[in-house]
Amino acid sequence: MKKLLQKKSVKITLIIILVLGAIYTFLYVRAINERTALIHSDDVQIMCTDEHQSPYTTIHVTKGKRYAGLSTGIFKFVVTPQMAIWTEDMDGNYLETLYVTKKVATINRQSALPIYMDTLSKEGLSVDSVSSASASINTTTIRQEVDNRQTQQFKVYMEINNSFDYNATYKQNLPKEDPGYNTGYCGQPAVVYLAHVDLEDKTHYTLEPIGHSDPTGESPELFQELESIQEALQIVDKVEIVFE
Repeated sequence: MKKLLQKKSVKITLIIILVLGAIYTFLYVRAINERTALIHSDDVQIMCTDEHQSPYTTIHVTKGKRYAGLSTGIFKFVVTPQMAIWTEDMDGNYLETLYVTKKVATINRQSALPIYMDTLSKEGLSVDSVSSASASINTTTIRQEVDNRQTQQFKVYMEINNSFDYNATYKQNLPKEDPGYNTGYCGQPAVVYLAHVDLEDKTHYTLEPIGHSDPTGESPELFQELESIQEALQIVDKVEIVFE
């Protein structure tokens, strides 16, 4: 009787292992397929409109091969980038947010976009008032209402970050004293892009990477080096902005 119960227990254990293995395989394959579809789907267009819904700014985000990633751990899920695009005057004073993904507000992680979050905080603003949904496989055009443009010369910033994108420098579970220490599943820190705009000169600009933010989110400092975040630079291939 005892041997019979032991055999039955072994069978049940094997069945559980097989079921869990099948679930893992299904979720992993589904995540891989979803990530591939997202990367190869249409690029993202953000239409910034005024109160009359007349577009005056179009932001075109060309996806890179690391636009979508996978979480760590046993059960995988697709990770899409969190980003914010905003303008400042030539003296560095905040003007307005052109676009920010809604999840930035819901996850409440300073390490995701520390420079943008600090910029809003100094103005007494919250992400909730200016956020939009992240682009999905079926959503490639996003409309965002913004204020009317008041100046001809200004700066356009973008800060973008993908969680779980660990690399040789920014590894998981590093000690605090390590230069690559990061928090909140951050992996590589957010990449910061910039374009100096002079509408009297031209209306079409390409944002260029100028550095990265603090991977811990503890400061709003801009680190002007790109060598340690080569993989994060592949989240997007190009970011263009056109003013009507």
